[in-house]
Amino acid sequence: VTLKIKKFVKVYNRHSRAQDELK
Repeated sequence: VTLKIKKFVKVYNRHSRAQDELK
């Protein structure tokens, strides 16, 4: 389960950063 969460956080952070660059 922890591994799944880590993967999700990684993807979420990448998505968040992409949106910041888009602004």
